[in-house]
Amino acid sequence: LISVFVLSRNPSAVAIINSAIEALPEVGDRRYQVLAQIDADNRQAALVGNLDIRDREHLLLQVTTADGYRLVMGRNADGDWLLQDAGEANQNHIEHLGKQTGWPSWLDLGAHAILLDSVDNLLTHLRQDYDLVHGEQPAAENAGSVPVPMQITALRRSRDPAAAQRIDLWIDQHSHLVERMELHWPAHRHQEQSGQHPGQHQGLHGQHSTPHLRHVRPDFGSKGLHTPHSLSFKLVEHSPFAPDWFEAESHNK
Repeated sequence: LISVFVLSRNPSAVAIINSAIEALPEVGDRRYQVLAQIDADNRQAALVGNLDIRDREHLLLQVTTADGYRLVMGRNADGDWLLQDAGEANQNHIEHLGKQTGWPSWLDLGAHAILLDSVDNLLTHLRQDYDLVHGEQPAAENAGSVPVPMQITALRRSRDPAAAQRIDLWIDQHSHLVERMELHWPAHRHQEQSGQHPGQHQGLHGQHSTPHLRHVRPDFGSKGLHTPHSLSFKLVEHSPFAPDWFEAESHNK
């Protein structure tokens, strides 16, 4: 089955997003580099990793925090699974979450909580809560030049402390593949504590806490818990995924 997507010369922002959603079953294996930035003034990354996608039933998210905490979450036909660092014991524990529980959506770093989601899921739900407008559009292409991605900006209709207020997307004009997605929260939500070094995570009571996962959305704005300044996904080249790439056991090494 081959899907054909036809856009007018000047498609609306909604039409571009619709085409990107419709193209998802056809685009195949992808890898996005993930980067979370705590605040606008401190460019130290709070979290870096990779998000690998084959389809809705095959996802793999590998992230490492600035102080070395490693987390791997995956999804395959059997359901979701989770692999976390086990500390000094050096024996990682695999937790099979099944299809009912689903993987946790937030990584709590103490003073901040970072959204853990896939590009495809974020894209699919974009139209529900955001107004879509054209961003800065590329200049007209010369013959033989590489097509420049179309930029779409999504602006949230109502204020929600947990939700990104603006999402910028860059979408390939021909394949309709999302090449980059950037989520932005209001700037200057959090001032770093005096004496805190980059990469350390300030706990709710001044103690450096161990990262932990949350299934339930955190209550941002209370007890000093904040969202990051930004979260970005950038499409990158990758080697072919191994046949067992989305199985937990292949990453427990």
